[in-house]
This record gives sequence, C-alpha cells and structure tokens, in this order.
Amino acid sequence: MPGHEERTTLCRTIPSASPLLYGADILMGAARVHGWFLRDAHHFLDQLLETNAARVQGDVEQRVVESPLHLEAEVRKLLREVGVTAEQALTQAKELIASGTNAVGGELDRLERLRHEVGALKDGMGSSNERTY
Repeated sequence: MPGHEERTTLCRTIPSASPLLYGADILMGAARVHGWFLRDAHHFLDQLLETNAARVQGDVEQRVVESPLHLEAEVRKLLREVGVTAEQALTQAKELIASGTNAVGGELDRLERLRHEVGALKDGMGSSNERTY
C-alpha cells in the first residue's frame, strides 16, 4: 500500500513524550519560553507535511501506472466485442447469400420450365394453325 512505509516511519521517528519532557514543558511554560515549543511544533508539522506529500505522490504514481493498464484492458474488451459482432455479421451475410443463391437458382429453374412449356405450347399451336388454313 503506497504511503504505508512513510506513516510507519513517522510513527517511529517521533519520540513518545516522557515524564521528563512533560516536566520541561511545564517549567518552560511557567518561564514563558515559547521558542522551543514553536520549533518543536514546526518540526512536527514539517515532518507531517513531508510524509503526507510522499503518500500523495505515491498514490498519484500508482494511479498513473494503473490508468493505462485499465485503459488497455477496456480497449481489449471492446475489441473482443467488436470481433464477435463482426463474426456474427459475416455468418449472417453468408447465410443470406446462400439462401439468396438458392432462391435465385430455384427461380431460374422455374423460369426455364416455363420457357419450355411456352415453347411446347407455341409448337403445338403452330401445327394446329397450319392445319386450319
């Protein structure tokens, strides 16, 4: 987890307050010596700011690394979906072509039969007309 090391380090570098420090704090407060307190507070805030900045930097770096990976995964997923759709469309087009070819072939056969029938009728009528004249 980014930033975890920094938080752990901060906890280790800040010493716990001892009874001696508490006593010094009381004496310094009574003597109105605030400089030490301010320096200590500034030092603590500097460490806190540095630690938080490192954590934020780590989080941003992690997002920068994860973002292209997430984008790549999304693109791959969409490409797979497009591929499946294209294959389905191709299969459907082949089926339509095959059924159209069969339908056209059947119609051509029907027309050829009709042509033969018409030709036979024409031949039959031609011979009967010749007899009547």
